[in-house]
Amino acid sequence: MPRKQEMSVGSGSLEMDTDKEPAISLAAHTEGILETRAALRSSILSNSVDVYKQVHTTETPEMITRGLENLRAALDELPAFAKVGWRKALDRCPELVGTKHRLMFLRCEVFMADRAAYRLVKYWDKRIEIYGEGKAFQRLTISQSLGEDAAFLSLGHVQANKSMVDSSGRRILFVLPPSKLSKENKKSMVRAVFYLLQSILEEEMTQKRGVVVLAFPQGKKLSDLPGDRANIQEISKHVMKILPLRVAAFHICRPPWFQHLVLICLKLYLGPRLASRIKEHHGSNEEVLQKLESYGIMKESVPTVLGGDVVLDNESWLEDRKKIGL
Repeated sequence: MPRKQEMSVGSGSLEMDTDKEPAISLAAHTEGILETRAALRSSILSNSVDVYKQVHTTETPEMITRGLENLRAALDELPAFAKVGWRKALDRCPELVGTKHRLMFLRCEVFMADRAAYRLVKYWDKRIEIYGEGKAFQRLTISQSLGEDAAFLSLGHVQANKSMVDSSGRRILFVLPPSKLSKENKKSMVRAVFYLLQSILEEEMTQKRGVVVLAFPQGKKLSDLPGDRANIQEISKHVMKILPLRVAAFHICRPPWFQHLVLICLKLYLGPRLASRIKEHHGSNEEVLQKLESYGIMKESVPTVLGGDVVLDNESWLEDRKKIGL
């Protein structure tokens, strides 16, 4: 009987059989994990740490093969009740859960198989909860999966223009926080943002390096705080903690005084490691651009609303994806 595992989160050409997979012995699984961690340590030593103190491994075919084997073993060890959605996905959409899909979760968790397995099963539980069984097992597209929810994306609250990348090639998400939303609008927001982030995970570079969030709380009032907090909680609970997406940092540009106070309290609550990911930038557009540049975010990758060169157009992005069936 498989042991009950404690659940806590912290490009290859190989294709796996996505039907029932043979169990791997505990000894072999443990040995595989130790070998993978040794390879990771070697990879880390050979790479420099980036400006956010994130380490990016140099993948090898051997590391990928061993990581996929370890992930399969970790999934086998999870109790049946913890992977109901995952088993459904294996049965109903095996074409969506092959090697490329599993690699996203390994990369997100830096090839730590136990963490990747936990995130993977939670992902499928949440995907089914958000979209329902009628849509969850199809490829996520604007026409089939979003429908009227696409209207939230057209408002431009969250945008991922392809020209917005930092000096390391990491994608930049630009966020204009929405005001208070109704319960139904919050559900629409979650489905839309889930789809948007899933779409940028199609890129291997994003899987490996993650994203940087650039937020501009333009025109926010003190009375908006409860609604803003509720929106952040919804996105964190249903999207950011589920998708295989690493977030290197949150750059909050020109926050009003009351949000500055909230961020101070939030940093104390999060602790030093997580708090270090939150960067505040005050002053004029020119001053903010200078500070962003110190993190490898150049003017050419910043929206015009903050003095940059990027003209945002979510409507065109949506139409372009619709035309090619995405």
